[in-house]
Amino acid sequence: MSFVQTILDKLGNIKVENSLCVDLISPKGHCNFCEENCPIDAISFENENIIIKYNCNGCGICTSNCKPRALKKINPTFKDLINAIKSGNVTKFDCKIDSEDERMCVGALSNEIITYIYLHDNDFFSNINEDKCANCKFYRGYELFKDRITVLEDTIKDIDNLHFKNKKSDIDLNKREFLKNIFKFRTKLDDSTDNYHEYYSELIDENAEISEYIGLNFPSKNDNKCSKCQACVKLCPTNAMEMKEDNIYLNKSLCCGCELCSNVCFEKALAMQKDASIDGIIPIFEEFE
Repeated sequence: MSFVQTILDKLGNIKVENSLCVDLISPKGHCNFCEENCPIDAISFENENIIIKYNCNGCGICTSNCKPRALKKINPTFKDLINAIKSGNVTKFDCKIDSEDERMCVGALSNEIITYIYLHDNDFFSNINEDKCANCKFYRGYELFKDRITVLEDTIKDIDNLHFKNKKSDIDLNKREFLKNIFKFRTKLDDSTDNYHEYYSELIDENAEISEYIGLNFPSKNDNKCSKCQACVKLCPTNAMEMKEDNIYLNKSLCCGCELCSNVCFEKALAMQKDASIDGIIPIFEEFE
């Protein structure tokens, strides 16, 4: 780890875990999101390490699509943001781009975090617009956010239609109030890696119907036969797969959806498929012959 990276880690901007990076684990990682989307070219890969350069200001964009969490936003964390919303200390998103230690570009928010916040208060992001972000050097973050929020809003329309059709007499037709009444924040949130999609799980616990709209991609059996080489098990960055009892088992809570297992499978016995059930431990294959 470079001296510069060590200093930045101590300042609490971005935490790096090289062992979780799919591009460092295998040339078939096919990610490179952080390097390609950093608006100030503050990330590079050198000597099998992720290098955070001196000009990094901790905007967090690089972390937003890092599924195994090889890069983490530290100050503030997403848990800090959500807790601030819950307590009423924050009612609108503020990137604090001029702050030395609390900045967070809206592009740092993953699909999961945006969904979680939006379903609590769909007005929270109302002050984010292209005019405000157009002249910012982190405009790439706004573009990522716009793409994510557009997909989410289209999905929410589908959810509204489903509820209006089945339970019209039981709901508040005001969309904001409707969502706030259905989706409640729990008193405790955990940012541990026991669950790589804990915020989605929270929402589904409150309303199971949303699971079919969230549906995440998980590895599942393909038509080809598994050779039992266990490359998928050994290379999984989050230890979500285990070989036991003559089968490979997937812990969905630990699966981050990075697709490395299917990419490294020489036999092409694994394929990523959308699944509405996002928790539990399941066998991927029928018993091997």
